[in-house]
Amino acid sequence: MVGYIGILLLIVGGGMFIPKLSTNQRNKKIYMLLVFGAMLLFALLRGENVGIDHANRYRTVRLLAGYDWKTFWQYLSLQTEEYGYKIAIWLMTRVFPSPYFVGLVWDTFIITTFGIFFYRYSEDIVVTSLMYAAFVFSAEMNITRQYIAAAIFLWVIHAILKKKYWRSVILIVIAMLFHSSALILFGAYILMAFRYRMTKKIFVVTVLVAVGGFLAFDSISQWFVTIFPQYENYLRGSWAVGDVSFSVLWLCIYSTLAILAMVCLPKHAYDYDRSMGDDDQAYKMQSLVTFFFILYATTSLLTSKIWFVSRMNVYFIFAYCMIIPIVINRLKFIEKNTMRFFRGAFILGLSAWAVLMFRQNGHGILPYEFFWN
Repeated sequence: MVGYIGILLLIVGGGMFIPKLSTNQRNKKIYMLLVFGAMLLFALLRGENVGIDHANRYRTVRLLAGYDWKTFWQYLSLQTEEYGYKIAIWLMTRVFPSPYFVGLVWDTFIITTFGIFFYRYSEDIVVTSLMYAAFVFSAEMNITRQYIAAAIFLWVIHAILKKKYWRSVILIVIAMLFHSSALILFGAYILMAFRYRMTKKIFVVTVLVAVGGFLAFDSISQWFVTIFPQYENYLRGSWAVGDVSFSVLWLCIYSTLAILAMVCLPKHAYDYDRSMGDDDQAYKMQSLVTFFFILYATTSLLTSKIWFVSRMNVYFIFAYCMIIPIVINRLKFIEKNTMRFFRGAFILGLSAWAVLMFRQNGHGILPYEFFWN
């Protein structure tokens, strides 16, 4: 618990004492190295039993490490999906047959990727880093395979912004080899590749579609399993049924953020800033973050119907970490000093909330022990 509190203090304190984080790239880089370096260190030093599924992953690594090529090929031929994860582990154990080494590679890739993405595209790295620490960090140390796929998706977004479309397709295929649910990312790829632009009008349409999808979810899922009966257990199995009640509180929170995000959008795409042209990266990222936040909010609320959709949040949670900085920076009708006050109050409130959630130990991180114990 002390280590996690230290990370939060570093995020908040660094934001207070390292100057000009929004304009000075050197200071911004130092801040991100300190913050995400501390989170990476926390993840790398944890013991085998820290985390709900960590010990099980260690057993998988030890199993694959003992296979020669022939045995591994026979093992792989019996698998039905997610070959990439097992192949990557087997190859790594040829170099260094240690579960700790494999975990080191995965944690480094995931945490570093999120840090680099936020460094490049977040409009407020302090708030985004705090959101990551509060909503992502503990989960990343448990849902490793899917967070590998989610980290790859961030590279997909970066590739599309750089107009490297073939590279992005290859990356999505690789993500699917780690977690089959990454198939849904092809829909996101098509959207982004066609130069998606979010305006107030498109936002309203998107929200209406999301609300309609939520209300019609039972009918849609029934139609889906009729076409793809092999997935019926994911939607109808007792393990998949939502075990939480619908949250009016979170509906209000998501709705408030959505309304504020809409206010920040231009009425027409060409109204954003004609001098920037059609390829303006900031507007593209604002559009993508706003869109994926809507998906994140919708799937979060759908967990009351079916638990499994909460796994889709892993792909969209980056937008949840980045939407509040957009609101803070782009709302024009609130005076700057007032917004600074709200920002400070939000940071303090979220820090306290993060500590309370971490203490509940939903991901089995506590009691924390070092790997050498």
